[in-house]
Amino acid sequence: INISKLNELSESSAIVELVNEINPDIVIVERVERSSFISAGKYNYHKASILKEIYDNSVNFIEIDLLDTEKVSIQNISNIYINEGFVHIQPSTSDPIIILEDINTTNNKIVIKSEIEVSSDCSFQVYYKSDGSDFEEQYSVIDPLKKGGNEVYTLINSDTSIDSIRFDVNDENCFSVNNFNLKLLN
Repeated sequence: INISKLNELSESSAIVELVNEINPDIVIVERVERSSFISAGKYNYHKASILKEIYDNSVNFIEIDLLDTEKVSIQNISNIYINEGFVHIQPSTSDPIIILEDINTTNNKIVIKSEIEVSSDCSFQVYYKSDGSDFEEQYSVIDPLKKGGNEVYTLINSDTSIDSIRFDVNDENCFSVNNFNLKLLN
């Protein structure tokens, strides 16, 4: 393949530079297209792998017990129970809400690891409040979920310390959560 053709096929100039530098006998270019899981956009696998590495290397850990009624409140959920280590949640509307009321931190950067199983392609939205703000779209992060098991890493990056976090899984059917865990970043 000539370099001009490689430039057309590659979205990364780094690949072209590497080929020019190494000058291999053969170059194989493979393009993989992933369909969008939801209309909000494609899941960014590169971002997810970076956030996973940050999460794995952080030590300030907060585990969330979804059944702790002193720290967690739920809305639009008719039933919540544990089976085989998973918390199963039966929404009463298409907008089930889980709120972690007070995370007692002065941190303004948090990585959240969520393991969620959903019955259909949908979205997972994390809202955060800081300094008395309300849960608003501008203070939220949306990740797509595909049918089945999902491991999602979400970065919250606020200007000030984070007081509360709200999790919305937009699945009208029952969904299961293995965990929501937070790691505070310095």
